[in-house]
Amino acid sequence: MTQYDLGQVVGATGATGPSGADGASVWNTSTAPTYANSKYTFTISNLSGRSGVTIAVNDIIFYDTYYYIVSTKNSTTVDCTTRVSIKGADGSSASVTIVDNLNSDSSTSVLSAKQGKVLNTNKIETSAIATSFASTTSDSKVPSEKLTKTELDKKITKASTATGLLKDNGDVMTGGTGSSNWAIGNHNHSGTYAPSSHNHSTDDVSDPDSDDYTNIGELQSNASQSRINSEIDTALGTKITKSSSATGLLKDDGTVMTSGTGSTNWAVGNHTHSAYVNPTIVDNLTSDSSTSVLSAKQGKVLNTNKIETSAIADNLTTNDATKVLSAKQGKVLNDLIGSAITYITGSGS
Repeated sequence: MTQYDLGQVVGATGATGPSGADGASVWNTSTAPTYANSKYTFTISNLSGRSGVTIAVNDIIFYDTYYYIVSTKNSTTVDCTTRVSIKGADGSSASVTIVDNLNSDSSTSVLSAKQGKVLNTNKIETSAIATSFASTTSDSKVPSEKLTKTELDKKITKASTATGLLKDNGDVMTGGTGSSNWAIGNHNHSGTYAPSSHNHSTDDVSDPDSDDYTNIGELQSNASQSRINSEIDTALGTKITKSSSATGLLKDDGTVMTSGTGSTNWAVGNHTHSAYVNPTIVDNLTSDSSTSVLSAKQGKVLNTNKIETSAIADNLTTNDATKVLSAKQGKVLNDLIGSAITYITGSGS
C-alpha cells in the first residue's frame, strides 16, 4: 500500500501522488499563533514539515487541537483566516450537545429545532405590543405593562374618590341639568317645560294660572279642581305622567335614565369599559390563543434561552464560546474533517 501524507491528498483540484504537485503540505508547530483583525498569524521559522518544500497558500498548519489553512504568505509569516477544531488522534470532530428543552443554562450547547419552533410559535413581536390606545383596537395587539399600569392607575385614582355614579371615563357623574348629569332631589326643568311666569296675589278663581292665592286652603276651597288639573297639564305637559311612572334617575326631558355605556346612561354594577383591554394571562408555552398574553415568567424563559442572530457565527475563525455555528460553516467543517479522517485511516490510498 502506497502511503501519502495529508498534504498529498488535500489539494486545490484533489490531485494525489508522491510528488504532491497539486497537494497542500502539512506543517506542525508548538508555538501558538497571534490573533488580530480576524486572522491567525504564524512565524514561518516556528513551523516544521516536509523537507525541501516551502509553505504556500492553502497549506495546513496543525497546532494543539486545531488545524489552520494558510490564506496569505509574507516573507517571515503566514496568515490564516480559517481555523478548524479537531479532537483526538482519530481526527473526529468535536461533538456538539443538542439541548431539547428550555431549561438548560449551558453556554456551549445548542438548542434543538423543536425548541426553536416552540419559541417562534409563542413569541410576541415588538410590533404587536401597544404602547398607547388608538381610536380603533386590534385583537392582534397586547398592551404593554407600562400602558396597562398607567391606565389602571387613572381608573383607581378616580374610583377611589368617587362618591356617586361614574361615567365611562371614570369621572364622577354629578347631579345637575346637563346631558352628563343625573337628576337629584328637587330640581327645575327649564326651556319649553317651564310654566308661564305668574304670581298669586288675587283671589280670581276664574283664572288660576295667572292669579296668586294667599294659602293652599283658599285655593282648594275656591278653585275648580278640574280647572287646576287642566292648567297644570297645560303648563307641564307630559311631565307628570312620565315622572309618576319613573323607577330610576330622570333626564331633563322627564324620561327615565337607564343604565348603559351611552352619554345619557348611568353606569351601574359590575361593568366593562370597551376602550381598555383586560387580557387573560397564559403561564405556559403551549397555548394557541390569539387574544391572551404571555406571563412575564414565560417571557423570561424565552429571553433566557433564545438564540440571537448576532450569536450565529458564519465563519470558522471565531473563538467566542457563546456563539453557534451556521449550517453553511458546519458543512465546510464536515468536508474538511472528512478529508482528514480519510488520510488518517489510510482509506485514501
